[in-house]
Amino acid sequence: MCTTPGWFDVTPTLSTGTSVSAFEGRPGDALSGRGLVTWNLRRVRVAQRVSQERLAADAGVDRAYLGGLERLTRNPTVDLLDRVAGALSVPLGELFVAPRLGEAPPSPLRGGRRKG
Repeated sequence: MCTTPGWFDVTPTLSTGTSVSAFEGRPGDALSGRGLVTWNLRRVRVAQRVSQERLAADAGVDRAYLGGLERLTRNPTVDLLDRVAGALSVPLGELFVAPRLGEAPPSPLRGGRRKG
């Protein structure tokens, strides 16, 4: 358990269905490196409207592993993060940008297959 003020022992669920613990705190709290990666990976991926499946294929990674990155159950290597950033066409540093104070956690893309 982290003893940093502002961190919680409980795992409340946000209206998006994402647990707060998935981001290891909230904006304004000191996110860990993995927490920053989780936050920014989803933020960039969703902003670009890229599914986990598409990103995983483009980065040469298993989709379940990529989902684990977004849930903080995987500990990626720098090489893997570099591939993911390249597949998203962003610099590696973009995955370590601290969220603005009060910024809501990024919502996941709507599930299901796209028509078209």
